[in-house]
Amino acid sequence: MKLLNRLIQISIILTIAIGFIGCDTEDDPVSSGGDKTSLHGNVSGVLSAGNSPYVMTDAVLVPEGESLIIDAGVEIYANGFFPFEVKGELVARGTEDNFIHFTSNLNPKGRGDWRGIWLLDADDTSILEYVQVTYASKYNLIQDTTRAYDENNIAYIDTILHRGAITILDCSPTITRCIIDNAGYDGINIIGESDPVISYNTITNNSFNGIRIEPNLAGMYGNATITNNIVVENDDSGIRARSSNLTATIAYNDIWNNVSLDYLPLGLLENVENDVSLNPEFYDVEAGDYRLHPCSGAIDKGDPNDPADPDGTVADVGALPHFQAENELTHTLVGSRLHLRNDFEFYNVTCDVEVQEGDTLIIDPGVTIRFIERFTFNVYGTIIAEGTENRPIVFTSGRENPKRADWKQILLDGASNNSRLHNVIIEHGSTDDIAAPHFLGALSLNGCSPELKNVTIRNSYNVGLYLVDGARPTIEDLTIESAGVIGMYCHLNSSPDVTRAIISNIDGYGVQLELNSNPVMNNVLIYNAHVSGLVIKELSNPVINNFTIYGPNSHAVRVSNSSKPTISNCIFNEFSYGVDAQVSARPTLLYSTVYSSRAETGNFIRGFDWDDTINLLEEPRFVDAENGNFRLQAGSPGKNAGNPDSEFNDPDGTRNDMGAYGGPEAWQ
Repeated sequence: MKLLNRLIQISIILTIAIGFIGCDTEDDPVSSGGDKTSLHGNVSGVLSAGNSPYVMTDAVLVPEGESLIIDAGVEIYANGFFPFEVKGELVARGTEDNFIHFTSNLNPKGRGDWRGIWLLDADDTSILEYVQVTYASKYNLIQDTTRAYDENNIAYIDTILHRGAITILDCSPTITRCIIDNAGYDGINIIGESDPVISYNTITNNSFNGIRIEPNLAGMYGNATITNNIVVENDDSGIRARSSNLTATIAYNDIWNNVSLDYLPLGLLENVENDVSLNPEFYDVEAGDYRLHPCSGAIDKGDPNDPADPDGTVADVGALPHFQAENELTHTLVGSRLHLRNDFEFYNVTCDVEVQEGDTLIIDPGVTIRFIERFTFNVYGTIIAEGTENRPIVFTSGRENPKRADWKQILLDGASNNSRLHNVIIEHGSTDDIAAPHFLGALSLNGCSPELKNVTIRNSYNVGLYLVDGARPTIEDLTIESAGVIGMYCHLNSSPDVTRAIISNIDGYGVQLELNSNPVMNNVLIYNAHVSGLVIKELSNPVINNFTIYGPNSHAVRVSNSSKPTISNCIFNEFSYGVDAQVSARPTLLYSTVYSSRAETGNFIRGFDWDDTINLLEEPRFVDAENGNFRLQAGSPGKNAGNPDSEFNDPDGTRNDMGAYGGPEAWQ
């Protein structure tokens, strides 16, 4: 028992001794108290992560000639309106996953709780990297309206104030990959003969300017380098400076949605290069998450001559780049992402995608591309997507239970005419935004003429295939199943060459041609178009050969507004109205059958001349229309009744059969 008591006494003595060793005098700038380390007065050496967090209980100073290193992960809390002043060297290097934090210790926290970091004639070797500075600096009405007069009492000059969450006076530190937010005044204040490098920072939600540049009391400026920063949603300008004597390098910044426009002298404004004004779209600002969302406008907007992001793409601006997974597709496709190989189960489209003019995207057989939300796959260059019958290329929804309009579209916008889509499936696309014309189709071709072979488009919200502004693709073996408005829509001088297409289960029109669209279309089957099978309007003069249109609730064919189509070797069956010419339309109908068991005979043909010596008003006798077999029975009146000219003969050399399965281009 005595031995046990003796051991306890020794333990108590050792504990007291260790406690005295760990403490210094009251003036020790770094001392432990509770679960935080007190910080005040002159400091140098190292602020280690092991002693973090630190609490500033008074002003802090790194003296001239001294150096302070702050380890990654250190947290420094200001317990009042105190500055963290540096006249020597400050090296504060965090990491992307382990920032250094300067913030308020007050509760609740608010803008301007403490005075900020002051780099006042500090060593030019000072660096802040991956540091977050928040709730610093504060507007002071008295200070900000106080003026100091020169020695002749003639003109006044601004009193030097510490306006920034980070204030830089007559020195040239490097500030990079930092977040400066919720300051009570400016984010960064650059004063006097300072040449700082301010790059890849996020400066946001500050009470005045993101960055302010101003002279020292001698009226002198330095030459700041301000590049690749996000400066957004500050309560005054993004960047503010006033003197025409100022020189600075300002480039590749995203300056967006600040309350005031940038306030820069004209001479400097003319030299600003490659800045953008785009929503940086952070993940969650309210939660302090300043990582870039995949749709951020700051992605790929950095200096292209800088080192690439870790994912190999063009540098993103701001403190925290978006890391693009190998199977993630977003923004501009470059490098390895211009060749989508069958190395993954699927690729995910996490924002709008772009293939730039001059670039070529190659997609290998078997590749599946999933759209996580309503995004567009834009091609301005060339796309070579060549699947096989057994290994098609699939563009689809990324949802567990896909439905129409899960994503927007594939848009070939002025793309190279060398583009090819072979054995491609496009499903669950198109948009519900009918006010945006270029978003009408699950596949939209704007002013270009690619080659489409064996393309299937299904379950589209609006339009399956949309062609606009002079699109003239070559199309073979097209299938469009289930679309909300139109199966295939040719608009504004769009004239494809179509051979063999099946268009079915369309809520509106099977095919619509308008505004001088003059395609040549051979062997097209349209069935279960719930309004009209073929609509031709507004000066469109297509050549229509070997169509079968079955079962529209309204018109099999409606022609209007001075259109003059040539329609040959076709079958129009089970409609409310057959071929209806309206408003100066003049269709030519040759060697075709028009018949419906549910329409009055007078509704078979309206508004144009009918030649009953070559056209028929007889039931076509399909093999099994109810189950989708629209080939003709042996005794059908449409057999060998098409155009007798040998150029229209069936593949077996016999006279053309009417309907989609006759003629030289028919399915075998």
